[in-house]
Amino acid sequence: MHKRLRRLLSTGMAAVFSILSLAAPVAAQESSLSDLNGDGVVDVFDFVMTKRVSVAENAPPDLSLSSAECYPGETVTIRADIDNNPGFSFSKFAVNYGDVLTPVKPEHATSFTPVNKEIFPDLSFSTYLIEDFNLIICNSKSTFYTEENGTVFSIALKVPDDAEPGTVYQLSFQDIELSHKGTKLPMLTQRGKITVLAPGTPKTEEPVTEPLPVTTVLSNPVTTAPASQTAVSASTVTVPAVTTAAVTATMAAGTTTCVPTTAAPAATTTVQAKPTSTRPTTKPLVITATVSTTFITTTVRPYLCHGIDISSWQGDKVDFQKAKNDPKAQFVILRAGFGKYLKQVDTTFYSNYDRAKAAGIPVGAYWYSYAKTPEEARIEANVCAQVLGDRTFEYPIAFDIEEKDVLAMDISKISAIIDAFCSEMEKKGFFSQIYCSSYYLNNKINQDVKSRYDVWVANYNVAVPSFTGNYGMWQYGVSTCEGFTGDVDMDYCYRDYPSAIKRAKLNNYK
Repeated sequence: MHKRLRRLLSTGMAAVFSILSLAAPVAAQESSLSDLNGDGVVDVFDFVMTKRVSVAENAPPDLSLSSAECYPGETVTIRADIDNNPGFSFSKFAVNYGDVLTPVKPEHATSFTPVNKEIFPDLSFSTYLIEDFNLIICNSKSTFYTEENGTVFSIALKVPDDAEPGTVYQLSFQDIELSHKGTKLPMLTQRGKITVLAPGTPKTEEPVTEPLPVTTVLSNPVTTAPASQTAVSASTVTVPAVTTAAVTATMAAGTTTCVPTTAAPAATTTVQAKPTSTRPTTKPLVITATVSTTFITTTVRPYLCHGIDISSWQGDKVDFQKAKNDPKAQFVILRAGFGKYLKQVDTTFYSNYDRAKAAGIPVGAYWYSYAKTPEEARIEANVCAQVLGDRTFEYPIAFDIEEKDVLAMDISKISAIIDAFCSEMEKKGFFSQIYCSSYYLNNKINQDVKSRYDVWVANYNVAVPSFTGNYGMWQYGVSTCEGFTGDVDMDYCYRDYPSAIKRAKLNNYK
């Protein structure tokens, strides 16, 4: 296609084609598609949903220790579970159980780590209790092969009689090896915990998790969608997780709960330009054009909500009670942390989350990445999920990729890193999103990844983002906001994320 024509179609005609694509069936694919979303028509949403792939094919084994609640002096059983098992013939597990807990050999068991014979009938362990280091080590006795998922073994631990209610004992894998034919498998691990309750306090019942059919996510028919809701993302999925793609599709069908502040087609907003030297390099700036003016004018298409995104750089004195009265703060995206270590949690994340929720402001989160390989990205996702915990989020969990040395790599490597993080988060039940600048979205990320995941584009000091694809959020500049002492990143939102996320039971909503 001629370059001028292609530019014309991607700019001036984009909204027209987007509206048509929402309502029009996919004629070329109609014979092979069915009404997957239940809206009464075979259309673009059904086409997108057919492009899903399973994350299980590429994800590493996920080893997790369960958590439990108990009363002082009680003995509890902790499970060691495996998921995404690609197959192994040798195993070694070392579990650290804390210095005041006492391992208990279950009645009729021959070791402290009885194997789940229903799932792993051929697996047996040589178990060693090293009390000086609070470790239980178990090695598989003989070579065997298994690809099963589920509980591998369990450990019974007694809590001290004088344990204080509210005490939390952490459990973790200290050393693990899964291998097959001499080749070690990469792994993700998740810690467990034992929480001590006051006598008489009811224990939390474990939720019964049932697979959610991916063909019944949507319930409302697609009628007329506004031009601001034209982005449709396909996504990877491992049942029972409901994918970003399915939820993104519902946003054009569900009702809107956010009220636009200025939703006129040619709304004009005065925004302070973002300087290049006001923030430390931990979260590098994303600027696609150098400007010297103090203020710029941004003309935007209609949006649903106006929000902000913040981190520890805004300090720990944010007044969310004041912020909630500012029409620019209808939602807030919080930095949860960065990198691949649990200690790299944003120092203000937990307090900002609590105060924003208390003020009634919907919340999302982002994780700043340094990953240079898909495996590192999966580890970051695992750490991010631990930081998020069981907190609920009305807005997406974004993968923030903007490190220069990472974005200097080739397209396939960058795309694989993004896919690894986002698919791992989806597997854990979170709505995934990509955060990146327009230039890199256009030039350094392949179309497959951009079509699978929701996009939050960063592009400052422009009338519209130069990113030619679909996006659900736009970080367009900085401005002042009630409750903050300095400038804050500003965002337009084009989708009703809260309704869709809650309806699909993602981001810890039940």
